[in-house]
Amino acid sequence: EGRLTLVRARRLNVVSTHSRDLGWGHLAAGVDVRVVPGHHWNLLEPPALGAVATFLTDAIVAAEGG
Repeated sequence: EGRLTLVRARRLNVVSTHSRDLGWGHLAAGVDVRVVPGHHWNLLEPPALGAVATFLTDAIVAAEGG
């Protein structure tokens, strides 16, 4: 029913067959995909961490009507 924000790594597996929303699209009315530098294993390390924090902050503010 609602929208969701997906924070995903820029680098995916070479043979990845995932869609841009990594399959989450069927679970929500829409998916706001935010791509950060790096890969899955370093999303919570610089430089990706700053981008993840910014995207999550923006999503929370938007969800609260801000």
